[in-house]
Amino acid sequence: MKKISLTLAVFAVVTLSACGSATSSNTGPTASSSDSSMSGSNSVSDSDESSILKDYFDAYASANPDTMRSAAENAANGSVAQKYITHQSNIAEAYGASGYDRYVQDAKYSDESVSICGEGDDCGEYADFSYENSKLSSFTIDGNDISDRISLGDGSIVKSKEVAGFEVLSSYQTVEGSLMAVVRFHAYDRPISFSYTATYRKPSGQQIEDVDSYLPSRVAADSNQLAIVIFPNSDNGGNLHLKFATDDDEEGGELIVETVDVPLSQN
Repeated sequence: MKKISLTLAVFAVVTLSACGSATSSNTGPTASSSDSSMSGSNSVSDSDESSILKDYFDAYASANPDTMRSAAENAANGSVAQKYITHQSNIAEAYGASGYDRYVQDAKYSDESVSICGEGDDCGEYADFSYENSKLSSFTIDGNDISDRISLGDGSIVKSKEVAGFEVLSSYQTVEGSLMAVVRFHAYDRPISFSYTATYRKPSGQQIEDVDSYLPSRVAADSNQLAIVIFPNSDNGGNLHLKFATDDDEEGGELIVETVDVPLSQN
């Protein structure tokens, strides 16, 4: 099976690996000499912070969608931390749907930060942790605030001609600048082909084509499939333009070719 490296800080660069999976560190964050952590809006004790961070980032490093979703339930409701790991669980599930085996990463803990490392020296540093009601709420990645970079879908599906639908699960602009959106492609009564270039209209109005995306070539009738659409140097909050065509012409169906405008909500 193909193997994908889920580099946590740099999802825009996908590394294929034939090597075995790395092993996550079992060592939690080291408690400092103070009685409590004052990171963020709420304070938590050092022992609580150690447990909260280890549960969250061990789940993240596992690259297992179900494990990450469990960690999301334990993050502060509606927080950046919850949105971030929910998006990454969507990414992991979509990679699996595309036939890639997910690469387990290594979580390394220190007094002030957590490093998530893939192959070699490819690491991202998570720091400046904030808490709400004793749950992880937010953090920075490589010193960058990510609160305006990430959004989750609201469950709505943009339909076209009652033959195809597109549901945005989540989207995130990496700290390197690339935008990654996870979209569920739906085919209804007829099979649908998606063998076209996807484009994105930035909030500024500039249009850009996708690069290294993971799109289904065809979705059978009454089926759906996850896709990852990737655009370089793109901020969140614009509109996807996804082109499709019906794929059952041999059965006498009328050919439908449409481009659908799918907004990336900011929430």
